Amino acid sequence: MSSPSRDTPDQTFLNADRLLVGGPRAFARNVERLLWHLGFDDIRNIDGSGDEGGDILAARDGFRWVFQCKWTSGNTISEQAVVQVDAAKAFYGADRAVVVTNARPGRAAVTRRNRLKSIGVSIDIWGDEALQKFATTVLSEYAPKGYNPYPYQQAAIDAAVHELAATGSALVILATGLGKTVVAGHVISRHLRKSPL
Repeated sequence: MSSPSRDTPDQTFLNADRLLVGGPRAFARNVERLLWHLGFDDIRNIDGSGDEGGDILAARDGFRWVFQCKWTSGNTISEQAVVQVDAAKAFYGADRAVVVTNARPGRAAVTRRNRLKSIGVSIDIWGDEALQKFATTVLSEYAPKGYNPYPYQQAAIDAAVHELAATGSALVILATGLGKTVVAGHVISRHLRKSPL
């Protein structure tokens, strides 16, 4: 059996069907993954009570970006997404603001974005067409290898590896958005290199 092409949208986490059934939480995680592929760093999920309309903060080329993730089972999103990300941009002092959605912006959302643009406030919208483009031209099937952990992540990795070797189990506790998945990935990778299945 031949392996599927790595540059087709069906083989990425941005596949339209996968996005549709994933729900809002999975969609936000997929946006975080997308940002890694697009060269962002310092990616933090800030979704929750008191997030002031932002779901993800990230940095790229010295600029701070704020993202509002709007998953829907419908065809369009309302202007509320634009309102929220505009508020988040001001609250977090971001340079750029983006609404990311698995659908398209509705008429009211486009009108609100254009009204803000007329007074010098730029809001980008990455809708279903943009995500399809990312899937077909930017992403590969697998995430790029070799994320370099931050010093605090490296300390957690080293401690977990030591504890795993000493006791057979380890627990990593980090605050939301500090990279538990990155830490776990490195710990598992080191363990499997030492003790292949």
